[in-house]
Amino acid sequence: MIFRRLAELERSFISKESDGFKTLPEEFKYLLTTYSLDNLSELSRTMKEALLGPLGDFYLERRRDILEDLALKLYS
Repeated sequence: MIFRRLAELERSFISKESDGFKTLPEEFKYLLTTYSLDNLSELSRTMKEALLGPLGDFYLERRRDILEDLALKLYS
């Protein structure tokens, strides 16, 4: 689910050269928020829920590199 949500977020990207960028509100252009904030929120919620159960313990103990890569991708 995390990777699916990440793919949805990446598909929502609007490049500066597209017509969709021109229709964005001024504050989105200023902050360069060219991704869907709803998709970002869904991805964040999914990551939080995934880390709450036993699978989250596994990732935190043994597969931190995947979570670190996702966090870096989200930050950038």
